[in-house]
Amino acid sequence: MVFPLSGEILGKINEKLTPKEIKLIKSHFFPMETIEEYIDNETPYSNLISWLERLNEPENFDLCKRVFSIIDDYIKLFEPLLLYIYYEDRLEIYWKNKEIENAKIYAQKLIDISDSVINIPSVISHENKGYKRMIAILTKEKDFEGIIKICQQAKSQYWKGDWDKRIEKAKEKLEKGGNK
Repeated sequence: MVFPLSGEILGKINEKLTPKEIKLIKSHFFPMETIEEYIDNETPYSNLISWLERLNEPENFDLCKRVFSIIDDYIKLFEPLLLYIYYEDRLEIYWKNKEIENAKIYAQKLIDISDSVINIPSVISHENKGYKRMIAILTKEKDFEGIIKICQQAKSQYWKGDWDKRIEKAKEKLEKGGNK
């Protein structure tokens, strides 16, 4: 059965990726099937998201950005869990490539949807990378009030983490005259 989005997504793949990149993806990710077979399912965009984890190497950063542009065309279709996974992958790719402003944007997007995925067992068992990366960024920016706010939010949503310790540390920095 051919699913309606499959053809659209294949068209976008062929439009936005070079033949060399398509060959790289075919050889590394599914040598036993074609991209067409891989994409032809009920949620073809979820397979694109799975590429991001595997492509997350500095030499593939430009390719990841083009895959982002394909996924972004379908983002409105995502379930909260899939959106959470996508934002987390995108955050980590930006983080790894030292694009801190973009990392900050996707850390915030993860934080914004955290309450919609907190009760999903596979999610709650993990640390929320949106909070983790945002705290790292705010620490570098010496925004201790922001750290306190983010930690309180994470704590109120019951995310795993040493929130009380981080709050105390940020308060100590504020008392020493530290915030922007």
